[in-house]
This record gives sequence, C-alpha cells and structure tokens, in this order.
Amino acid sequence: MAEAKAVAAGSDPGTSTGRSGKRKATRVSRESRGLPPLTGAQKIAKQNVQGAENACRYIKQHIEDGNMPTGEVLQACSTLTGALASILVA
Repeated sequence: MAEAKAVAAGSDPGTSTGRSGKRKATRVSRESRGLPPLTGAQKIAKQNVQGAENACRYIKQHIEDGNMPTGEVLQACSTLTGALASILVA
C-alpha cells in the first residue's frame, strides 16, 4: 500500500505534501546529495538569494492586492533574483 502511494505521489525524496495537498520541498542535506558543504561566501550568497525571493513574494502579493504598479516591480524582482542566484553558481 505504501508503495502505491509513493508511486502515485511521485517518488522524489525531496518533496512531500502538507495539509494543503500541494507538493512542498523537504530539507535534504548537500552531503546526502553528494555535494560538498557551502563555503562562507556561498552561505552569505544563499541567504541573499533567499532574502530576494522573500522580498519578491512580498511585492508580488501587494501587486495582486492592487497596491503597487505591476510591470516595473516584477521586472526588478526577476532581475534581482536572477543576479543573486548567479552568485551561487559562480
């Protein structure tokens, strides 16, 4: 029975479903994925990317509520997140 649920839900160990029924990412360590630990600079860059993503979600919510102009802000969020993400790749 558990196998049937795993197949139906997808067998990706990095995701699960919460109360909402939507797929959510679970924390899987870098080491368990065969990756080296992050350096100090990479940790800071990762925090910056997460901060930018959170800011973008906040702005997006305000846009959806009708409190902000749309096009310019979304473009700025996209550019900022892309730029910060590139730091992690470098």
